[in-house]
Amino acid sequence: MKTFRVFKRKRKKRKVNPVDMIDSSIFLGFIFDEDNKFKEYLNVVGYKNQNKGSITNSLMGEILTNIFVKVKDENKIEQSLLRTKVFGLLDQIMTKLIEEGKLEIIKLNKSNFDFDIFNNIKGIDYAISDDDAIHLTSAIIMNCQNFVTSDKLAENKILCEKIKSEYNLNIKKI
Repeated sequence: MKTFRVFKRKRKKRKVNPVDMIDSSIFLGFIFDEDNKFKEYLNVVGYKNQNKGSITNSLMGEILTNIFVKVKDENKIEQSLLRTKVFGLLDQIMTKLIEEGKLEIIKLNKSNFDFDIFNNIKGIDYAISDDDAIHLTSAIIMNCQNFVTSDKLAENKILCEKIKSEYNLNIKKI
């Protein structure tokens, strides 16, 4: 009788770039939150020993959607003025980071997206939103070192440990 040995394929460690995928919550925190931790993070991203920042068009869309949802006023003139101020803040910080080479915006599409990684992340935690699974998948594909967020996602210890062990990506909370 023949016996067969099953070999489990070991994942090859991937090269990690000194890049942070910055979640929309960081930019939204910078715009709407009184806490300086978001401003402090965005002010040091890309400096000397700090990782550069990266954001995808998907994350950018999430930021813009949240601005339209959160900035409401019954007085349409006031609403317009508030949105102008908020978009001005976003433009100011993003333009500064991009011009200084500290932030890159990556266009995601089906040719540079890995649905196997996405499905694996959803399998780790079925409660994770599709948006967060897309953002984490993007960070993994881009070989980022950290996924920086202020969301409760970073409090999910099982998810954080599995993402770190399987994909060498840290989920870092600010």
